[in-house]
Amino acid sequence: MGFAIVAGPLIGLLAAALVRVVGWVAHHQLRARLVLVGPMLAFSLLGLLAIAYPLLLGNGKDLTHEAFLSTGTKALDCCSRSSCSSRS
Repeated sequence: MGFAIVAGPLIGLLAAALVRVVGWVAHHQLRARLVLVGPMLAFSLLGLLAIAYPLLLGNGKDLTHEAFLSTGTKALDCCSRSSCSSRS
């Protein structure tokens, strides 16, 4: 019961924030030529970030595996070690 008292208002605030963010994004959606350029810019940024953090391109299985094993200080930095890059 104590968990519900703490988690309920917190989840409610997060849900309200999500509704506001979705409304803001709907109001500020890309128009005209930016519809074609926007995804190219976003995926280019993702590609640049993936150079330093390769796990961004995965489906999350390696990231959660490393997080559960606690095999590093930063979960996204685990692929810089040789033990992570040898797995598929």
